[in-house]
Amino acid sequence: MPIKLICSTCGKQLAAKDTAAGKRVKCPSCGQILLVSDKPKGPPQVSEGKQSNAIRDDFQALWRDHPALRGSFHPDCPDDLKVMFLGSNGIEIMWVTVNGVNIAGTTVLSFRGTLLNEPRTLTNIRMRDSVSFKVIPNAPYPVVLLDDVPQPDVNMLWGLKAMSLRLQKRFAEALACYDRMIQFDGKNAETWYLRGALLGTLQRFKDALDSFGRAQRLGHPRAAMGIEMCRKQME
Repeated sequence: MPIKLICSTCGKQLAAKDTAAGKRVKCPSCGQILLVSDKPKGPPQVSEGKQSNAIRDDFQALWRDHPALRGSFHPDCPDDLKVMFLGSNGIEIMWVTVNGVNIAGTTVLSFRGTLLNEPRTLTNIRMRDSVSFKVIPNAPYPVVLLDDVPQPDVNMLWGLKAMSLRLQKRFAEALACYDRMIQFDGKNAETWYLRGALLGTLQRFKDALDSFGRAQRLGHPRAAMGIEMCRKQME
């Protein structure tokens, strides 16, 4: 039986042969190396009968229809979504299969799931580990905090997403993250500087000059270098 997995970089759904269990395979779409689970991913195990199915559906509705998660799930895997993991030795954005909720009374406090990817930098969590994550209002992803890492502010989370997108050369999406950060806090000099640097990478020097100028007026120490670079490129 083929083993289903999702690429942690591009989100493509793959099907590996069962003989590949426990081995590493390359995503044909983006080239990311993935570890194949030693057992096929399947639906939650429930007893037979309409009552069991109804109970399962009711629990699934708690996360599938939750306003904080609605629209975030993979189109082909309705319980899988991206979650940002923050640890003392790095950050990673990985796929999680949601399989439960933590509730106090009628309030959903957090969600539970199983990690689908093998981390590349984080050392204290592994694929198939159970995790608990929560939604921070206006954040780009739900968040798992490892190693007693304090909860970051929303702008930091968007900045981490922008950094991840830049490393993947998804510059337009990274720029949208900086624009979102400016909506939250238009007086953050570092955000304006990073936005200018990205626009410079895209050779949009006039727009970059404006961002560097705003960063300089807000006191960024390296903004003047960005302004000089843009003016030379525009000569």
